[in-house]
Amino acid sequence: MISVPGFAIFNVADSFIVCSMIVVAILLLRDVPMNGAGKNTQTATGTDQPQ
Repeated sequence: MISVPGFAIFNVADSFIVCSMIVVAILLLRDVPMNGAGKNTQTATGTDQPQ
């Protein structure tokens, strides 16, 4: 294992959490849906939703 004295591993984890929240905030400001559907706007009935 690589050991770096004086460097706490939680700094890396905290950085990833902060970066993730920044990305989520940007996506929310751009009105990107957070439902995991991606760009597919088809519903379960097969009809397209109005955009």
